[in-house]
Amino acid sequence: MSTTALLIEFFIIGLQTFIWLSMLIVLILGIDWFSIDIYKFLSPVIIIFIAPIIY
Repeated sequence: MSTTALLIEFFIIGLQTFIWLSMLIVLILGIDWFSIDIYKFLSPVIIIFIAPIIY
């Protein structure tokens, strides 16, 4: 496995962890998802997750 692939893997895992944590924080604080421009924030994230599956 190349170093680049390993770095990308760690980046994706880190990103997933960050998303889960932010979701938990939002649930705990009870922030309304729709009051935040969440779709603008999530669209690049979704692309990052789907891209490795496609390729």
